[in-house]
Amino acid sequence: MIDTAENSRFSFIVRRPIGPTIVCVAFVALLIWTWRKLPDPLIDFGRELYVPWQLAEGESLYRDIAYFNGPLSPTFNAAVVRLFGVSFSTLLWTNVVLAALLTVMLYRFLARGFGPLSATLGSLVFLTGFAFSQLLSNGNYSYICPYSHEMTHGILLSIVMLSVVCRDFRLRSASMFSAGVLLGLIFLTKPEFFLAASCAATVAVVAPLVAWVTPPASCVPANRPKVRSTESAPVRRRIRLAFRGRCCWMFPSVFL
Repeated sequence: MIDTAENSRFSFIVRRPIGPTIVCVAFVALLIWTWRKLPDPLIDFGRELYVPWQLAEGESLYRDIAYFNGPLSPTFNAAVVRLFGVSFSTLLWTNVVLAALLTVMLYRFLARGFGPLSATLGSLVFLTGFAFSQLLSNGNYSYICPYSHEMTHGILLSIVMLSVVCRDFRLRSASMFSAGVLLGLIFLTKPEFFLAASCAATVAVVAPLVAWVTPPASCVPANRPKVRSTESAPVRRRIRLAFRGRCCWMFPSVFL
């Protein structure tokens, strides 16, 4: 469980938007610092520029252009190029928007499970170590100019799918349908992302069904009223109570 002393110590982050402000300032500062300095158009990223350009000119993927990944990323980039023009800046700004969206989703996901302090630190690690990183002499291994857009698009879709699945654990049809659509889009990026997302979605759906027990006493706060009996409760409520008992130690701020 989350330490109450630690929560009170960093409660100012909850009352004031200090955490999101720090993350926003770091994002803008890293964007200015690395602006147009990251990609190597001759290694890897040149393909990411060439394929959408050719698709926008009317070529067909897999028939006219040899490609070994799914069709989602090149098709999306080609649509962006058709809409805003053939330019390196077009993909650059598109990736900046996607990186900002991923940062927001990651912050919300971490804040929901581990608190604002962990969300702030996790987002800063993501921005400095991954989103704007330059690990080698060329900068093709960042989220702004990636060597493969399937990587960045797959991770973004996976985080969105996890947020949808883990929103309330009620197994509502609308949430499951949205998660299924997102999982299908992940399938169109890279096989490894689809495998990982499938495992995560399976656990999120199956865990409430197999955890058919009442919450342990250690996971129930003292001020929470006890449930008298679950025999007459609806099936979905019994599943939700059981899932709290199994998983409250993983995401205490979600379940308590």
